[in-house]
Amino acid sequence: MSAPSPLNASSSVNHTIIVLSGKGGVGKSTVACQLALSLAHISRKRVGILDVDICGPSVPKICGVEDKSITMCEKTGLWLPVEVTIPKPAADSTSTRRGDDRACLKVMSIAYLLPNATDAVVWRGPRKDAMIKQFLSDVNWGDLDYLIVDTPPGTSDEHMTLCEAFCKVASGIAAEGGDISAISHAGPTGAVVVTTPQDVSTDDVRKELNFCAKLHLRVLGIVENMSGFVCPNCSETTDIFSKGGGKRLSDMYQCPFLGTIPIDPRISVAQDNGESVAVMNLLEEQKAWKDAAEADKKGDGEHRDGEDSEAMLKDGSISNGILDVVQNIRALAFKVERLRKEGKAL
Repeated sequence: MSAPSPLNASSSVNHTIIVLSGKGGVGKSTVACQLALSLAHISRKRVGILDVDICGPSVPKICGVEDKSITMCEKTGLWLPVEVTIPKPAADSTSTRRGDDRACLKVMSIAYLLPNATDAVVWRGPRKDAMIKQFLSDVNWGDLDYLIVDTPPGTSDEHMTLCEAFCKVASGIAAEGGDISAISHAGPTGAVVVTTPQDVSTDDVRKELNFCAKLHLRVLGIVENMSGFVCPNCSETTDIFSKGGGKRLSDMYQCPFLGTIPIDPRISVAQDNGESVAVMNLLEEQKAWKDAAEADKKGDGEHRDGEDSEAMLKDGSISNGILDVVQNIRALAFKVERLRKEGKAL
């Protein structure tokens, strides 16, 4: 039985993760979408992503479904999000893991409600709040392992509306004499906070962390995006935006540090094409190994020792960075679930 939530009765979500940042332009939508894509494609999970950046919706483009459209179920009157079935990879065709055949990605955004993709959304706070409440109550997400919520930068109406929607459910449980574990279940699993390394970003992200504390929103951890640029020619790393700001922030606020994601041109290429960066790079690595093996087999390639093999893997550093972040978030989500069942706080 699913936990109480502000979602409708047709939707059952195990983990709701809100992606936040007090600063614009730090790659929050990138982290949110790549987290959702990696969970769906690599972890084989049923994933939904809700875009509540009302004035700047970019999730459909990043996920490669901007040309799709939502529909409404005549029977229930609920919106049906755009759904992408995740094909089972050929290398995993014999897998019997539970959930493999159910892996999917569902996307909901105001972009699907606009007459034209270039139309500006010129709304005041109350109308944006009403739209977000509709996204929570009037969308049939079905059964999901994860719901990722991509938010705009700041600590304004959209964020407060999200948190208040969950808090009202918790208050209702408390009024009915519910226990603490049920009240804890009513809230989201937690927030993932995104920053870049430099002080001008971390200073604003500190405000976001204080916002989370005031609204009792659990912080799963901090992701440092744009952390160093590795030159594709000489492999030298240049810290364009300084270094270590996310880690210092996590130490200051005593919350988990989820990892770093470097600057890599392949990110923009993947997102323009609506692809998962992690999947794209893993396929590149597999192709590199296959090409090397075939060259060795034909005798026209040099033998690759351990150091050469390690160098090949380093080329997928962006993939490894994203996968590290995904694995850390998954581990914390399960930890929260365990503590919730025990009636404890993280």
